[in-house]
Parts: sequence; C-alpha cells; structure tokens
Amino acid sequence: MKGLHHLLPPLAADYTGICSALYDLDAMIVLHNPSGCMRTVTDIDEPRWASRRASFFSSGLNESNVIFGDDDAFFGNIVRTFQGTDKKFIALVSTPVPAVIGMDMNDIATRLESSLNVPVFAFNTTGFENYSCGITEAYLALAKHYLSSPQEKKPTSVNILGATPLDTGSDRHLNMLVSLLEQAGLTVNAVWTMGSRLEDISRSSCAELNIVISHTALPLAQFMEEHFGIPYIQSLPVGMQPSARFFALIDKMMQGTVSVEQWAEKETDGPELPQGSRALIIGEPVMSYGIRQCLINDFGVDDVQVASLLPLNMIPETDRGSNDFTIEKEEDLENLIGHNHFDIIVGDPYFKNFIGTKKQTAFISLPHPALSGNEYYQSDYAYFGEPGYRYFYKSLFQ
Repeated sequence: MKGLHHLLPPLAADYTGICSALYDLDAMIVLHNPSGCMRTVTDIDEPRWASRRASFFSSGLNESNVIFGDDDAFFGNIVRTFQGTDKKFIALVSTPVPAVIGMDMNDIATRLESSLNVPVFAFNTTGFENYSCGITEAYLALAKHYLSSPQEKKPTSVNILGATPLDTGSDRHLNMLVSLLEQAGLTVNAVWTMGSRLEDISRSSCAELNIVISHTALPLAQFMEEHFGIPYIQSLPVGMQPSARFFALIDKMMQGTVSVEQWAEKETDGPELPQGSRALIIGEPVMSYGIRQCLINDFGVDDVQVASLLPLNMIPETDRGSNDFTIEKEEDLENLIGHNHFDIIVGDPYFKNFIGTKKQTAFISLPHPALSGNEYYQSDYAYFGEPGYRYFYKSLFQ
C-alpha cells in the first residue's frame, strides 16, 4: 500500500512469504539481514513460530559487511551450519539491505550447490513487495526443481494450492477443507505448502485436479496445467450453497466420481437479510469472492462489494463486480467506508477501526494473518462448509 499508515500495519513482506511457503518443507532458510530483523518474520509475521519452530538463520549483516562486502564469510557460515543439519535444501532469502547494495545471491547459491551437493534456491526479494509475491516465487521455484511428469495419474486425487497461514489461517481451517474433500470421496495428494512434506510436493504432478485457494498459487496452477496437463479450479467452499456448487463443479470436471449427495440434502435454515442489504468484504481475493457467494446465496444479500489490499487481477473478470477494487492507500478505505453505508463488513479486526461509532454496521471478524500476524490467529472463526455458514449466521443474527 502507498502512503502513511495510521490505522493499519503493512502487509507481510515478500521475504516473509518465502519463509512461510517453505516453513514445513524441512529446509534450511537463511535470511540475509541484520540479525535483529529476524524478529519481524518470527515474532510478528509468521504465526506458527510461537508453537513450532523452523530452521531459520540470519546472516547477521553488520555495518562493516555492508560497506566492504564479505561474501566469503557468508558462504563459509552457511557451509558450516548446513553440515550440522539434516535439511534437504537451502533457501537464501534476500532482504532490503542486500537488495540495495546489489549482492549477488545467485552466485552464492551456485557456489553452495557445488560445494554441498544439495539444492540451493536464491530468492532476490527486496522487502518492497508484499508477501504474495514471495509465496508465488517460492512455489514456482519448487515446481521447476522437484516436479516431473508422472507415469500415471492417481484417480480422484487433488492438490490444494495456496495454503499458508498468512492467508488460510491456522491448521484447523485447512483440516476442515481436507475433511470436506475426503467426505466427497477425494484423496488429497499434496498441500502447497502447509502440512505437506517435500516428498508429497514432489508427487504433485500425479493429481487429477488442482484446487487453488489463494491468488498466490494461480501461477503455480497455470504452470502445472501447461507442463503436466492438470486442470484447476480457483474457488473455496464457503458456506452451504457455494459448497454445493464447489463440489458439483469438481464432480463435473472429474466426470461423476465425486459424492455430492450430502450437499443436496442440506438447506440453510436461517432468515435472509432485509432486501437492499449491502456488504463489503476486505481480504485475500479468492477468499473474499468465496464469502461473497455465501452472503448472496445463503443470506440473500443484494449488493456485495469486494475491496482488497492485494491485486484483483487474478480473479476472472466475470466474477468481479463493477465496484470491486484494489486498495492502494489507507485513504481509499477510509473514503469507501466513510462515504457509503454498508450493513455488513467482513474482514480482519483491524478494519473495524474504520467504522465510525454512529454507523449501524454488523462487523464479521475474519482475520488475515498477513496483515495482523498472530494477534487474532487463534480466534474462534470458520469459513469452510457448514461451520462457515454457522459462523456467519451467528455473527449476523445472534
């Protein structure tokens, strides 16, 4: 976002996105930064750090390193550290300082690969882009290195693409999605990249379908479709009727192999909102459009607008509303909420700061950890399937 922030923290940076995407993959992750700056990732941006640590290391850049350069010392420290671990690859992650002084991360990665005989990925992140750029870059690097054409496809198997706590939230939300897929008779082959092992990721190309649950994974889905012929859908089963449509679409793409009867039997039992109700959703694009369908189809909201801190160009134009837009500066959001009446606003608790005390607006809290870190990470909320419907119902009518 542009401009000065008064009410919102900045989104997590691109190097945090790299770290989050690789967190569960048994990697040695080296941030080339001043040692104190590691806390930005571990204590603020990455919610899992509080309960489960990953192998993060800082190069401990100091003033002398920056002025005179000392790539050999950086190289030697990584070699010595890696030899004391059993990690499967190394990720070198740049931050603003090495980006500004023009350090050659690719050359260091090449030297390390030759010396250690292990995959080494160099990510030339700058800290000037948001987390989604880093996640996308990490996904594509993994795909290009570890994926190959399978001998045969695994029937009724799917990959979940775009699962990181920065967008998805805690493990329980992802577990709920996996459970819904398994109840429909599907096998989850791999999750990119939350909770899966590197071995699972390397077998991703044998899946029949990719399910993209975050805009960060769309380039990965397109890469896998081009190189391995795996079709994809970009959708989330939020609430009741959208979940039914979600599984009907998968069933159609898999030629009738999915169990959809459970959704045909379920109906929403709550009242609809008054005619003319308006809602605003602020969040990650794919999730926001899933929630939009829930509010329209499950609760009868007439006008649902999406505004995101992230680009909406990853969403098909046919799904976007004429008033949907990307928030470029904090003032945009202040003007949107201040000059319009919305009966419902859905978004991270930080967005509640923009609602005046006189406004009669129902606020539905849906934390976005890439914005608020671990502050609301463990709060009680849901969005997938029937639990998601119940959460929105409770927020609106109780």
